[in-house]
Amino acid sequence: MFFDIQISFTIIPSNWYDLYNLGGIKLKRILILLFVVVLSGCSNSTNGEEELVFGFTVEDFESRVEDVLKQMGEDTNLQTLSSEVNDDGRHVITLSKNIMMFIDSSNDQKVSAVSLGALPNAYFTEKEDLLFSLLLLVGTVDDSLNAGERSSVLEKLKLTDDTNLLDHTSVYKNNGIEFIFKGSNDDNIVLQAIPTK
Repeated sequence: MFFDIQISFTIIPSNWYDLYNLGGIKLKRILILLFVVVLSGCSNSTNGEEELVFGFTVEDFESRVEDVLKQMGEDTNLQTLSSEVNDDGRHVITLSKNIMMFIDSSNDQKVSAVSLGALPNAYFTEKEDLLFSLLLLVGTVDDSLNAGERSSVLEKLKLTDDTNLLDHTSVYKNNGIEFIFKGSNDDNIVLQAIPTK
């Protein structure tokens, strides 16, 4: 199996807040398209092999996210603001105005990749929720991990409170899952999880 990782980022206008206030739906579509472009560079190159998938469906994943958010209750501001399929067929879960999850799936709805995308503003305005969303992604793609093991994955990726997430790139494999992180002040914050052999 060969992984073709090509991460390219597009700059979001600095007046994103004005865009959000003037047309939330329009901005949401722009962000969804932006993240599709950003994350489409990270994909499994199967070279004729069967596509690798996780052992759960999009519906299962969404249920896992909902369960964790309910358990967290008031300890997080994150919630499912919307859950929909975009024009490219990707499932998108909006957790806040700055944080979204993108779910790629096979024809039988098995999840083939999950990406968490955040605007740089999330680092300044909702850092605690941003860090929790990274942990949320790790725990929901691999529910066999206990709390300490989930935190350990973030530590191996150097995704801690001390790390400048706006100037950081890291890759780590754990339990057959490759986690790829790329954060930039000029672009976006992205953590992607893909199954590996």
